[in-house]
Amino acid sequence: MSTLGLLALTVLASLGIGANQALASSPTVNFTKPTIKTTSPGTVAPGDPIEWTITVKLDDLRYGGLPAITKLIFADSLPETISDIDGHMYFNNSELHDDWGELTHSGTGNRTLKFTFSSEGIAALQAKAATAKTLDFRVTGTVSSKLQAGDRIDNNGLITMNEITQDTYPGSTTLSGNPDYTLTKNADKAQAKKGDTVSYTLSVANTGEGDGKNVVIEDTPGAGLSLVASSIQVNGLDGESTSTTDSSASSSGKVKVTVPVLKQSDDFTITYNATVTSTSAEGTALQNSATLTDGNHRQKTAEKSVTLVAPGITLQKAATQESVGENEKVDYTLTLRNTSSVLPATNVVVNDAPPTGLTIDTGSAEVQGLDTSPQVKATESSLQVDIASLPAAKTVTITYQATAQPSAVREQALSSSATAKADGISQVTSSAQVTVLTNPHFEFTMTGHAPTSNTASVGSSVSFDVSITNDTPHPLKQVQLSNPLPEGLVLTKVPEITTDGAERAASGGKVQLDDATLTATVPELESSGTLHMTYSAIVTEEAPNSVTNTATVTAQGADSQNQSYTFSVTRESTPLPQTGLPPAMELLLGGGGLSTAALGITGVVRAVRREDRED
Repeated sequence: MSTLGLLALTVLASLGIGANQALASSPTVNFTKPTIKTTSPGTVAPGDPIEWTITVKLDDLRYGGLPAITKLIFADSLPETISDIDGHMYFNNSELHDDWGELTHSGTGNRTLKFTFSSEGIAALQAKAATAKTLDFRVTGTVSSKLQAGDRIDNNGLITMNEITQDTYPGSTTLSGNPDYTLTKNADKAQAKKGDTVSYTLSVANTGEGDGKNVVIEDTPGAGLSLVASSIQVNGLDGESTSTTDSSASSSGKVKVTVPVLKQSDDFTITYNATVTSTSAEGTALQNSATLTDGNHRQKTAEKSVTLVAPGITLQKAATQESVGENEKVDYTLTLRNTSSVLPATNVVVNDAPPTGLTIDTGSAEVQGLDTSPQVKATESSLQVDIASLPAAKTVTITYQATAQPSAVREQALSSSATAKADGISQVTSSAQVTVLTNPHFEFTMTGHAPTSNTASVGSSVSFDVSITNDTPHPLKQVQLSNPLPEGLVLTKVPEITTDGAERAASGGKVQLDDATLTATVPELESSGTLHMTYSAIVTEEAPNSVTNTATVTAQGADSQNQSYTFSVTRESTPLPQTGLPPAMELLLGGGGLSTAALGITGVVRAVRREDRED
């Protein structure tokens, strides 16, 4: 007799039913043979839970042509390879409780489960039979850890109705090995910028020797990425290997897919999209990790990072000098840079215009730093440079000159802006200021003083007062007075410069006498500052009857100015005091004057001595 037959006899004995009675009654059984099946998904492994279900259709109970039901028993005797045995009876998928019957354990090791309907339960069952569908006896247990992959578990159930017992079709389950998984993650791009959509693909496969149970794949896009919930798709699963996508998880920005059974050798993919929202610096790695876990806490992880790129350009405009005079030139420099270390900037357009009152020298525009030739369009009032492609991390300089026109506003910072834009990059702007100065100008006066009514005699002294005032609102540079003394005048001593009218009216003044030319130089005379200088000269016998002393003042950027003083020279002889020479001559002869003056005064001295002898 087969093992299955022995099992059936054992179950019959446990139910109090003789083998001869069961066999003798078998021909009279006229309800469909019940079935038993393993309802645990897929194959099982040691330690897994397992469930069998013995099912009978209620139509068989009603239309079997049997007398009134007096006894109804469901029984199942589980093999020793199953532990933690339990059972539950279901009516139309609703569990029946104790008032319908009693669940008992019997047999060797209490391995036989039996659900015996009570008379009340049978009555209730027959009353509901018209609308009922099935009765299910679900037997559960745990697969022994002693089993190995490939072992088979056989099970057979019994149903007794009145005095007739019917066995089921055998239910067999083959133990599987352990599952093993591969999980890989890929993105459709390695680099992305803000606003881009990145498509991720998770590839999952069971490469082990058994089915995977309750396989859950979770993926949360990392910081700087936002899940597009509607984009989640699962592809490649069919039949018993179905999946569910957790909509509540996806609505909160998380991908979660559950596969109740991932059969051996099954593989599938999960795809979804994420939008880049990061505003971090270029080069930031947008990390993304996925995990796979199953019911036995097996786990796999996969990561994928996308590098953030941030296309952008910067523009700096600068004037090489802060101020410029009328008709002078100012140099402008535009520094354009592609801030991305990865992406080129395409279709870059740079526009610039000088401030009103300055005009571009159209032939002066130059572009440096490119391997290709950009298109340059220059007019007197505007400049445009078109660059088809500005390589990553590239810096380009654009230079041009502009000339200050007489119409330019003076003494005011004149600002002008340059702009740059490119495909997918917002426009950037930079400004520079330049001041057009008022034309340098000064007021120059020189006043001469002869002893009597613009008349001086030989041997007398003539003085000159010089005043130079800066009447422009900015410093006057390289101010210089030049006074070549005419024949017949000898400087008594080198004068000193004094200034007033400003906190620092003049700086670094210098006075010198060279070949009878008096020169006074001031490197800088502040606005409203005045330079003063007074000097005297002796009239010698070489002086003509009329002497004109002319001084010239020059300054950087200003028109030069001349001032003159003319006086007459008389040669009247005036007796000198016996005590000696006139005070001016005493100064010269006593060493108070210049050596060149002493030489020039020789004739005067001789004349004075001659007159003294004649007296």
